[in-house]
Order: sequence, then structure tokens, then C-alpha cells
Amino acid sequence: MAKVYITLRRIVLVVVSADVSTDVSADVSAHLFVRCRVLVFFVFSALFACLAVNNVLDPMDEKRFDPAFFVFLTIAVVLAFFPVRQYSFERKLEMAVEQLTHRYGVSVTCQSRLGSLFHRNKLGYVRTDDYEIRLRPDICSTLRSYIANPEQANRQAIADYDAVLALHVLTHEAMHINQEYDEVKADCQAYQRNHKMAEHLGVAAKSAAQSAIVIHRFRNTQHPYYSKQCEPMRAFDEKLAGAVWLGPDSEAQSSNAMPNSDN
Repeated sequence: MAKVYITLRRIVLVVVSADVSTDVSADVSAHLFVRCRVLVFFVFSALFACLAVNNVLDPMDEKRFDPAFFVFLTIAVVLAFFPVRQYSFERKLEMAVEQLTHRYGVSVTCQSRLGSLFHRNKLGYVRTDDYEIRLRPDICSTLRSYIANPEQANRQAIADYDAVLALHVLTHEAMHINQEYDEVKADCQAYQRNHKMAEHLGVAAKSAAQSAIVIHRFRNTQHPYYSKQCEPMRAFDEKLAGAVWLGPDSEAQSSNAMPNSDN
């Protein structure tokens, strides 16, 4: 029963607390949009489920399993599918972050398009007090596509960097969960762990390594988080065992490397 309660609470509970963002009111509003959207789906799903049950139990109706019953039941299932699918995906992301950082109780939320308007310039951000990561809807959508077909995303990344960028965004935010709040250092730590994050998301080791290489090789050198020190054998190199990251001036490393360390 405890597990059921926790699951239901995670789905419908509205959490209001401080965030690293300076605009607290906007942050709370964005979170309300996400939770209310999920709650609305469940309310309407329950409503149509009740109509279906009422149709079966109606003593005045001789034909209980009539077309109306199946219509109500279908609508109820469809409405319940979307929040359950969303919760399952977010839980998958949470487990990957927890495995990477070894910090547990992490929450990952994919914001609604309306809710993300309050932080439209942020691909993702964290709530450090609650170990909570919030991702823009397009980042979550790209992550779904990446997890479904990482090989295709790696091929597309040369022409469309966004195909793999979402993986790096999640890893970057995970570094904040790991209590690194310097954006440049967190970004470089993420480059060195993208392959591990991909593996924790269920991606094969070879494809995960290729993703990490592509993400680092084609990074934007004009980005404010960019640092020339984020290269192998330079200042920000943590010399992680099995790291497969590459830079434009780096010596070639094997894309088949098998990482064996998270931190």
C-alpha cells in the first residue's frame, strides 16, 4: 500500500517550494500547469470509467454491454494512457539520474508547453532542495526519440545536433543534482558522463559511446558554458576510467570503449 500511495502522490501532488531560479512565482506556476494537466486527464478518465460502470449496473438497461459501454470504456482508457505514459517515462529518467549520481529521491518533470513558457529560455533546470529536474517539453520529446533509436540520432546529429543534445541536457542537470553548481564545470562533467547516462537509459554501450563522442565533438564553441579546458588531458579532464569523450583537437579514441565508472 505504501508503494501505491507514493506512486499516486508523485502523479497528482502539487509541490510548492523554493528553486534555484530567481523567479519563484513563475517556477511555481509552471509546476502547477504540469500537475494540473495530469490531474485533469485522470479526472476525466475516472468520469468516463464511472459512466461505463453505471451503464453495466443500470437495472433498467437490459443490454448492459451496449455500444455506449465500450465507447465510455475506450475514452477512459485513452485518457488514462497519457498520464501513465508520462509518469513511466519520467520515472525512467529519474532512475537513470539516480544511477549516475548515486543520489536517490530524484524527481524529473517534463513540463507542459504552456508551463514551459515561464522558463522558455531554459532547456532544463534544477530544484536543488528537492533534487528535482525540470525539462522543456521538446527536450523530453527528443529524449524519447533518442532512447527509441539512438543509432539514428547519432547519424542525424551531424546535420541536426538537437538529435543528441537532449541527452547532454539531462546529464548536465544531473551534475547539478550532484552538487556542482558552476555551469562550466557541470557542463564539462556532463560531457565525460554522457555515455553512462545513455547506458542507464537502456542504450547499448557502443551507441552510448558514439553519442558521447558526437555530443562533445560538435559542441558550440560560442556557448557561454564552453571552455577550452574541457578536453582530454586538460584542466577539467577528470580522467574517468573508460571515458570516451572527444574534442576537435583530441587524439582518436575507440568508440567501442566500455566505461566502468559513473563518477
